[in-house]
Amino acid sequence: MRLNGYSQAKIARELGVTRQAINKYLNIIDNKVNEALLETARVNKIDLKRVDFKRGIALGYSPEFKVRVIVSYSASNGVQLWYEHKGQCEKCEKLDKCREILLVEAKERNLKLTETETTLPPSKLADTIFIQILGRVKE
Repeated sequence: MRLNGYSQAKIARELGVTRQAINKYLNIIDNKVNEALLETARVNKIDLKRVDFKRGIALGYSPEFKVRVIVSYSASNGVQLWYEHKGQCEKCEKLDKCREILLVEAKERNLKLTETETTLPPSKLADTIFIQILGRVKE
């Protein structure tokens, strides 16, 4: 509901609880998402540049692979790592699975994709989705 722009008061009304209860639970959720993003980055040796735990997304850099990395969290997909690459997705056996995960990311975040965008190779689809979420990032 928060990702859809609902205020804490509106969420509380919708759920039939107090705004204070929503505030308390959103703080708990935010802390858990923040911990998950930070721990995933730490374990994968990613230098974080930007973290938006309310959106469940972090932008970082992998010194090992010398590429940008997105760490994302969604209710459906859990924590995912997206390494920037210009790979040959069409030849990968995980093409359909990656596209499916990315489309769920877009849907959960209420992003608008064109029909053409939904058929992009996952590496390009990821760029399209994460640019919408984070905006264009200058290094």
